[in-house]
Amino acid sequence: MIVVVEGTKQSGKTSMIKRFKEILPKELVLSFYDRDLFKYSLNYADAVFANCLSYLNAAIEIDKAFDGKLLIFFDRFHISELVYGDKVRGYKNDKMWIIDEKLRRAGAKGIMFLSDTSEERTGVKVYKDEFYDYAKQSALDWMVINLDKVKGKIGDGLIVKIADYIEGRAYNG
Repeated sequence: MIVVVEGTKQSGKTSMIKRFKEILPKELVLSFYDRDLFKYSLNYADAVFANCLSYLNAAIEIDKAFDGKLLIFFDRFHISELVYGDKVRGYKNDKMWIIDEKLRRAGAKGIMFLSDTSEERTGVKVYKDEFYDYAKQSALDWMVINLDKVKGKIGDGLIVKIADYIEGRAYNG
């Protein structure tokens, strides 16, 4: 199962993936974590699109090989490029909508971490509204999580809710 984890800085994305890696056998969890795709203030939309497409194609092949039994996490992906391309690098990378549709066709799940306090904690603009707006435009259904109320703790109850969502069981926001 392919799971895209997006959201604002310091909102719990990587911590959630690490928690899954701690509780599941290591051969059941794979994560793509390539922040180099997003860290430079250059106009290289085509290169980012090509990299994302390459990673996605690989993930789809791996998912097929494991009959969907492997959790494949993208720790930031196409929504981050839409937000940061526009707000930080000054271009719109509409090719990311191709990635979005391909994720939908692959049956991917989306988890969006948004924080009301990350901007204050990090001292940098985190574009919470933009992440949320792009998620609403996405072809994926997004589980939206805000850890501010639990002081950033990713407890077992939340992991169970996320697992239920990933597996397609009932999720009650």
